Amino acid sequence: MRQARQMFTAAAILIAGTTAAFAADTTAPAATAPMKHGAMHGKSTMSKDKVQALQTALNNSGESVAVDGVMGPKTHGALKDYQKKNNLKQTGQPDRATLKHLNLQS
Repeated sequence: MRQARQMFTAAAILIAGTTAAFAADTTAPAATAPMKHGAMHGKSTMSKDKVQALQTALNNSGESVAVDGVMGPKTHGALKDYQKKNNLKQTGQPDRATLKHLNLQS
């Protein structure tokens, strides 16, 4: 009886240790800092008015994007296309060089 109890205790410890190891391996990755200027899947830090000004400037430069103040995939695509046409780094983001090129930043 004593031997059976010891085996049962050892098995319980083994199972508990295995469960703890699996739990440690399945934790979520650490959160990352939000990206600025409306990264593709993040929230925009640009105001609606600034995004509308950006969209208007892109349209005045030959792109075609709705002026809705939303920094969505179509605006990012228009930005990337504009950057490519103007030999700028193609990020699809309203970076300093692109904003300056669009006369939206000094």
